[in-house]
Amino acid sequence: MLGLGLIFLLGRNGIVGNMLGVRLDIYGFHGLLIADVLYALPQAVLIIQAALRHSDARQYEAAGVLGAGGWRQFLDITLPGVRFGLLSAGFVVFTITITDFGNAVVIGGDFPVLATEIYSQVSGQMKFGMGAVVGILLLLPAAAAIWIERAAARRQKTIGTAAALPYVPAPQRTRDLLFWLLNMLIALAIVATIATVVVASLIRLWPYRLDLTFKHYNIDLAGGYAPLWTSIWISALAAIVGTLLLFLLTFGIRRQPGRAADFATLLSALPVGVPGLVLGLAYVFTFNSADLPWGMLYGTALLVALCNYYHYHTQGFTTMMLGMRQVPGAMEDATSVLGGGTGRILRDVYLPAMRVTLISVAMFLFMRSMVTLSAVIFLVTPALPLGAVTVMRLDEAGFTSQAAAFSTCIMGIVAIMALALHLLTGKRR
Repeated sequence: MLGLGLIFLLGRNGIVGNMLGVRLDIYGFHGLLIADVLYALPQAVLIIQAALRHSDARQYEAAGVLGAGGWRQFLDITLPGVRFGLLSAGFVVFTITITDFGNAVVIGGDFPVLATEIYSQVSGQMKFGMGAVVGILLLLPAAAAIWIERAAARRQKTIGTAAALPYVPAPQRTRDLLFWLLNMLIALAIVATIATVVVASLIRLWPYRLDLTFKHYNIDLAGGYAPLWTSIWISALAAIVGTLLLFLLTFGIRRQPGRAADFATLLSALPVGVPGLVLGLAYVFTFNSADLPWGMLYGTALLVALCNYYHYHTQGFTTMMLGMRQVPGAMEDATSVLGGGTGRILRDVYLPAMRVTLISVAMFLFMRSMVTLSAVIFLVTPALPLGAVTVMRLDEAGFTSQAAAFSTCIMGIVAIMALALHLLTGKRR
């Protein structure tokens, strides 16, 4: 959707070019760079924001007493305190951009990247062996980035003490106004890109006939809205199965600590370093065999749901483990003393205490499954189309306005689920 928005804004017939009377060309390196920056920005903001929260007000007070000015405090206290957060954010951004496929296929043009090269080798030329080789090349830098990011995260946790006081900067009108304007400009760029796609889906013929119409929502190509409904129930299946598996896994790790639990935790951290295209290709090699018993899963909705679940397994596992650690051990002990078995402990202790966590993980898996493209691009079949893949097919066929309409429908469903998540968890937080 970001790629489509940038095309409508900065493309050859985009809004900006028509307003300035110039013919811009957003396809290629520059367009892909802008799309990836907008795509990765939220993850970087969350990581750096978390790192800044570790700042200790006592250090700034001591520096002020010693006569250090604002810039000296920034260089000697703020930057060293968030250096591992910055490093972590940098490698996370590197990982998600080097493995991104959606932006590259929409706006990358003739600029080659590894993600599109895998797709070209496998889907275009049926060279599965070469696709596997390129997949390994894509996996190596992503895995190295994840390893460095994890090391940085561990170092970041050692910074500060339990007695640290949160630092609140003193208000400065000029500085705060400049930062507010800069942040509003960045937010406006993101909102404008997404809003342009929504508006373009309502334009009769972009950019020549600008009267409003709903005809692009009358999609009769690529199976109509069937891929959207398929994505919804496959995402629901991924959410239900994934949440159940994650809950049982984290419960087993908590009840049986030791080397086996440590090994399971290590394995649960690996999927975050596996690019979606590599994961999808691995599922093809593994399940596309009629001689093996698990070959019956190939081409089924369950396999696509399991692929989506494993693609985002690490994020869900981390969230579930955090919720599991917050369950008081005394409640479990009391239930055991009163004669309750494992089933009673699950029903009366863990499920009520982790209700918000379970809902959050399920919603996360559902929303990510709705919008993911790279992990499922090799698993779709004519009988099992998906919404995100349909958007790419419509754009490739030149039906850009219908691709915008389909993207808007997907975004609307995800927005509804995000609102439902807020309503379900807000009062219980």
